[in-house]
Amino acid sequence: SGLRRQNELGELDPPLPSAARRAGPFLPYLVCRCRDGQWMQITNNTARLFRHWMEVIGLGHIYADPRFKGAPSAIPEHQDRVDLAYLILDAMAARTFDEWLDIFLREGLTGDRFLTTQQALDHPQVIHNGSVIDVEDPEVGPTRQLGPTIRFADSPSVTPTAAPRLDADRDALLGTQPAPRALPELPLEPDGTSGPGPLAGMLVLDFATWLAGPFGTSLLADMGARVIKVESPTGDDARLFLGGRARTFQIGR
Repeated sequence: SGLRRQNELGELDPPLPSAARRAGPFLPYLVCRCRDGQWMQITNNTARLFRHWMEVIGLGHIYADPRFKGAPSAIPEHQDRVDLAYLILDAMAARTFDEWLDIFLREGLTGDRFLTTQQALDHPQVIHNGSVIDVEDPEVGPTRQLGPTIRFADSPSVTPTAAPRLDADRDALLGTQPAPRALPELPLEPDGTSGPGPLAGMLVLDFATWLAGPFGTSLLADMGARVIKVESPTGDDARLFLGGRARTFQIGR
């Protein structure tokens, strides 16, 4: 959305490709209010999961309606997308959050409760992943905070420790710093597919889908790696929702 706004102001060079139609509500990623007033973030992004979601909430019949036949990504009329969004919101309002979550877990659908940042630290999945740690701070006592979110075998993440005392590192920071070393110019690979950078010569196979995974490997390509994105025969579903993120799906950079 930020990129689109920059594009409207003429600040992007080159500009984004022009959108063929108004975006309208993003149906697979709706935020729905349940009967008990709690909010659920939906993430049934693929066509298969979206269709199953419609069946589970009692809207499987929409595919017999010519207006909604291409749901979720190929509904040509903006107003039809809006109308379907209201149908979904009404259906989701029929049950409480806990009732829907129990159904979603049984049916293999995805969605979760909106939480405050403090509540998120107590989420069972966050705790299971080891992403929260307890740190003893000499000034405030025991604290719970975010720990490493990704764990690598050969380059372990640094586990957070207590906050440093005020001015504890002043002498080191104000001391004489060594002059920066000039980095060597790294050559391109013989086939020209790997650019200069710290990851030149590295080959990365990307089997991820949607946005976060492929965007991460696009950053590796920026640093010189050759990235090959491997997709299913029908292609990554997220290609239908590119917006300003076409770089995420560049192949063989």
